[in-house]
Amino acid sequence: MNRIVAIILLCSAFAFGCATKVWVKNPSQLKGKKIGVVGLNLFHEKTQEPLINLSQTVTEGLYPYLHEAGFSVVNFKINEIVKEEDAFKIGDSLNVDYVLVGSGAVGFTLGDPFIHDFAIKLINIKTREVELMGTFSGAGVEPIGVARKVGKKIVKRISQK
Repeated sequence: MNRIVAIILLCSAFAFGCATKVWVKNPSQLKGKKIGVVGLNLFHEKTQEPLINLSQTVTEGLYPYLHEAGFSVVNFKINEIVKEEDAFKIGDSLNVDYVLVGSGAVGFTLGDPFIHDFAIKLINIKTREVELMGTFSGAGVEPIGVARKVGKKIVKRISQK
């Protein structure tokens, strides 16, 4: 009996261990909008060291899903951590409608990176209102996997009528 309970708990941990959520204020108003992806800042969960290369990996992993969702994406190749206020300045100078900003905590197992917590916001440049939010939390997933999970949810939410 104890063995069955242990198996059920283990399976539940795997089944419910990760959560990916996306909220969109008004999906129909976002299609075709020009967005700048800037400031997806990932940090080492223990040392808080910025992880620029992994930030770029997740950013590039989101691009196909953002395009599929109907956005016109402007690529900001910035090799440093970007504060949200600076993201607005950059986005404004490049004439985008929205900026996508976010952050995440990265742990390492045997040298391989895994994201445990990740959150993004799509913010209107003019009004500073959040139009879309996405989160991932739970058991660690490789960076490109987190981009895929959040990206697929964005496409699903934007495509809903």
